[in-house]
Amino acid sequence: MRIKGAFEPAAEELDPDVYDHDDACPLCGTQRVQARDLTLDLRRVPKRGGFAQTLADERIVDQHVADLLADEEFTGVSLRPVHHRTATGDETIDPKRFPAGRELLARAEAEVIRPGSWRYFVWLNRPEQQELRDALHAQAAAEHGRRAARRPPPPPWYQLVPDGDRAQIAPTTLVGITPFADAAQNESSRCPQGHVAGLNLISELHLDAATYPAPDLVATEQLVGVRRGLLQPVPLLVMSPRLRGLLVEHGIKGWETEVAYLD
Repeated sequence: MRIKGAFEPAAEELDPDVYDHDDACPLCGTQRVQARDLTLDLRRVPKRGGFAQTLADERIVDQHVADLLADEEFTGVSLRPVHHRTATGDETIDPKRFPAGRELLARAEAEVIRPGSWRYFVWLNRPEQQELRDALHAQAAAEHGRRAARRPPPPPWYQLVPDGDRAQIAPTTLVGITPFADAAQNESSRCPQGHVAGLNLISELHLDAATYPAPDLVATEQLVGVRRGLLQPVPLLVMSPRLRGLLVEHGIKGWETEVAYLD
């Protein structure tokens, strides 16, 4: 699965502490840890909706995709809320302190949705909760002696996070600089510790069947790309036919796929 296009700025440009690099690989610079939710300028996200990513390959999905992932109970994926750089999101307000917030929590409990989970944030941003969300923001603004925001925030987006076991890229997959580079050149783009398989995916993707789990979204163990400035090697994503079929059925934009093989 590939996400089309990219927008900027990346999260690290807006929040330098979003990633912890203390345990990053000294050879390839990867294996950083995301310390908190992404903050992005959501006004810059492509208007087509669906899937999007920053120049640093931070992958996000809109409310429609989030609803599908939650309602259809797709496996191997979780979502994290994405904060708008100038907006105060519901997750920064303690809902227990305000009447509207307590009503939202009671409604979530009645629907067996755990507050703080990714499914809770998807549920919270649905139209059915709009009136209570607006009331919660107004009550929080009144407590701080300021007006509630007149301009509505941008539509919500969520970070796409593969959360299942990862699959090994099979040796039959060609990953390197170009199809015409020699073995030594391609080897130079790989991490000696095995974190990065190479600069680019050159051939069709083959995965080691013995390491392939069965969820709807799978990330590869090895990364592809290079650490340079904001650029970061990332895992390749593989989706199940069920997930792909639903995205096609609903006309979700911003993504494309090629066939992957199990060896």
